[in-house]
Amino acid sequence: MNRHILIIDDTKNIRLMLSKCLSGVGYIVDTAGSGEEGIEYFKKNRYDIVLLDIRMPKMSGTEVLKKIREINDDTLVIIITAFPTVKNAVDCIKLGAVDYIRKPFTPDKIRNMVKELLERKKMSGNNGGSFELTMQYAKKCINERNFDKGEEYLKKAISISIENPEPFILLGNISELKEDYDNARKYYKIALELEPESYSAAESLNRIKDRL
Repeated sequence: MNRHILIIDDTKNIRLMLSKCLSGVGYIVDTAGSGEEGIEYFKKNRYDIVLLDIRMPKMSGTEVLKKIREINDDTLVIIITAFPTVKNAVDCIKLGAVDYIRKPFTPDKIRNMVKELLERKKMSGNNGGSFELTMQYAKKCINERNFDKGEEYLKKAISISIENPEPFILLGNISELKEDYDNARKYYKIALELEPESYSAAESLNRIKDRL
C-alpha cells in the first residue's frame, strides 16, 4: 500500500520540490499552501506523514501542529525550518513532531528521512515497552557497536518520552563516532534545549564545535 504524505508550506517552490521528490518514489502526495488549507486536507484524509513549515503567515506551523494532534495523534510530523536556532523546532518536538529538517535541504535527505521514519514506525508498532527498557536495549546495542540498531531503539525511546534529553545525547554520541558532526550538533542542541543544565550535552557540543 502506498504511503500518503501531506506537505504544508507557503512557498510554492518548496511544495513542488517536495511533491516531485516524494511522488517520484511512489508516495501519494497532497500539498497545501497555508496552515488553514492543510488542516482541511488533514480532516478529510488519513496521512502517514506531514511535512510542515514552521513559519507561515496567519496560522503558524506550531498552531497547525496543535490542531493535527487534536485530530490524530498517530501521524508522523516533520518540521521544516529556516531558523538558525533549533529552539522553535524543539518546541514543536515537545508538541509531538518527530523530527525537523533545516532549509536548504536536498531531495535525497527528505526521501531518506521519510523512509527512516516510516520504517521506525513499522518497527515500533507505535508501542512496545517502557522508556527504561528501550534505553537498556539501545545501550546494549551501542556497547556491542551495533550503532544502527542502537539508533533505532533510541528513536523509539524518544517516541515514548519526547522530553527526555538522554536519547538525544546518545544519538549525538553515535553521530560523532560516525564523524557525522552536523547531526551530532543537532542532537546535542536538542538535548540542551530540553535540559539547559545538561553538562554532558554542553561539553559534547564544545568538543565538536570546530569539526566540519
